[in-house]
Amino acid sequence: MNIVGRGFARDAFTQALSADAFVSAMLDFERALAAAEADAGLVPRDAALVIARACADLRLSPDALAGEMEALVQPGDLDIVKQKLDYFAFNHYTRSRVRRDPDHPFEVGSVPQEPGTPVTEMGWEIAPGAFRQVMIEAKERYAGDLPIYILENGAAFPDRIDPDGRIRDEQRIAYLRGYLGAVLDAIEAGVPVRGYFVWSLLDNFEWAFGYNKRFGLVHVDFASLERRLKDSFHFYAELAHGAPLERE
Repeated sequence: MNIVGRGFARDAFTQALSADAFVSAMLDFERALAAAEADAGLVPRDAALVIARACADLRLSPDALAGEMEALVQPGDLDIVKQKLDYFAFNHYTRSRVRRDPDHPFEVGSVPQEPGTPVTEMGWEIAPGAFRQVMIEAKERYAGDLPIYILENGAAFPDRIDPDGRIRDEQRIAYLRGYLGAVLDAIEAGVPVRGYFVWSLLDNFEWAFGYNKRFGLVHVDFASLERRLKDSFHFYAELAHGAPLERE
């Protein structure tokens, strides 16, 4: 049994569950890269980007945000949060490219995608090389020798039901080939990836996008709830049964 928890939750889960339960923390990683360093080893700016977005969402200046947080963090809190984990897990979908923006509170601005950049239906750049680098950095910066699990990775594309009832979602299959290839490359580089979970089995309610964006390996007719297996489902099932990954 795998459980995600932090702080007191870690101890509570461990005491309440069986001895074979594994407890970890799950993070969302969107790789943020310094655009000016694209040709000389891209540098992550994930922490600054997350904080900057928090300030923007809350309409706070960095100093105001620090003041808000200071009142909430009590002596000993970090020791509680800092618990030993059984594994390290994260979600990954895309990367962001950033630049210095002197007008931004944290001097961090986003760089628009170049014309012709491959993207999913969400507008997210398809960049499996960035995924590989995230796994390597997760090991080097956070996980150490802990097993690493990818709990979410996938893509939304416009699906079409052909007259024969088949859904030929070649774009999703190509996406999975690239990102699963990145997992194999990371493992070859020494990253102890122990599991990968594609998002998602079924087309789902995608937050503010409602039912318009389809991530599933299984197509769902949201009116009748009829389900159809997409070609990507069969592709992924073959891999799960031991078929080798053919790289493009």
